[in-house]
Amino acid sequence: MFREGLRPPDPFGERAPVESLTTQDGMTIASLSRLGTVCVLCLPALGLRRTRALLDHVASRRLDLEGGGLRLVLVHMAGDARAHEEFEPFDLHYVARISDPERALYEHFGLARATWMESVGLNAWKAAWAGRKHGAGDVAGEPDRLHGVFHVAEGAVVDEWRASAPGDLPEL
Repeated sequence: MFREGLRPPDPFGERAPVESLTTQDGMTIASLSRLGTVCVLCLPALGLRRTRALLDHVASRRLDLEGGGLRLVLVHMAGDARAHEEFEPFDLHYVARISDPERALYEHFGLARATWMESVGLNAWKAAWAGRKHGAGDVAGEPDRLHGVFHVAEGAVVDEWRASAPGDLPEL
């Protein structure tokens, strides 16, 4: 009945996070998805080397995404000023972003936390190595939270990808 990883509507009238959390410009994922397909990327904690490697990966494919008609939305667990600072070196500071310190979207999309073994495994080390040129900073968010990409059209998820390990990079 409902796509895997999504919660059914709340019978008590609470709005889903895709309808309530807003970007820095005041738009929701649901409202943006009525204008065209939205590519929502839920990031792991900011400040991690692997997050910076993921941002570098997204930045290198941004033109292909936008040229294909997708609107990119970056979801993070930090404040908006911190996210702007973190995204600026990758030229992603102007991209729509949603601050989600309560992790409502992460829970809504069913993004799990990595186990301890996954967090220190080979894949995590590869991601840290890939992000070494960007360095590490103060961590903001949950370092063990896995990331995911969700394509949303007309308010519904039409395609999804979830990391199975901390260092996974999505096919965008």
